[in-house]
Order: sequence, then C-alpha cells, then structure tokens
Amino acid sequence: MSYEYKCVAGPTVVSVRRAKDRDHGVKAFEDIMNREAAEGWEFVTVDEFHTSEPDGWLSRKRIYVSSKMLVFRRMKAEIVPLAVVSPAKDIAGPAKAALKEAAGPAKEAGPAKENEPVLTAERPPELVAEREKAGS
Repeated sequence: MSYEYKCVAGPTVVSVRRAKDRDHGVKAFEDIMNREAAEGWEFVTVDEFHTSEPDGWLSRKRIYVSSKMLVFRRMKAEIVPLAVVSPAKDIAGPAKAALKEAAGPAKEAGPAKENEPVLTAERPPELVAEREKAGS
C-alpha cells in the first residue's frame, strides 16, 4: 500500500474578542479538514513550522513566525491490468450453443454500396463551420 501526501497551511491568525469565541478558530480548521476529506484525503496530523520573514517592506529586521500545517494522505491509484475473458470459452454446454445461435453467422464487412453512407471519423464541414462561428 503506498500513499501520496498533501500539506495544507492552516489559518495563520484567528482573531477573537472573548475566550468563548475560540470556536471560530476551531471551525476554520474543521472547514479545511472537511474540504480535503470531500476530495478523498485522510487527515494524518497537524504540524508546526517556523519561517523567518522581514518585519516590513524596507525593514532589515526579521521576525520569526510559527504556522500550522495540516497533513493529509490518500492511497495512490494503481493501474491493475484486467484479465481478458472470452465468454465463448468460459460458458459451458447449452449456454455456449445458445450464445452462438443468438449471435448468428459471422459477417465480414465489405466495401460500402453505392447509396450506403460511409462512416468516417471526420466532422461534417457544416458542424466545423458552426462551431468556429460560435467560438468567435
């Protein structure tokens, strides 16, 4: 089992007026976790990291800022080849005969008749012109 990981920056500053308003800060983290879970990410942990930043635009003084980072993971999508199964080989007895009878005799595709439409992968010129006109 292998995982891929994603780190998301948590809210930097949650301003509250009273101690009982701390729920707003918790709600900010909850919103991030629910958003990521909706995309298939599983919450792993909250980690703290520190950065050194200038105190202002022209300041030479540096300040140290502590930030929260939420770590998520999800299983990597693995491509698994599917086995090719031929129904005619896997069906036994009467079911096999019924399948052949229902399919009828095999026909080979020959050249199209004179009045028979020919199917191609090209788009009709009218459709191409109509789409170009709509895109302009």
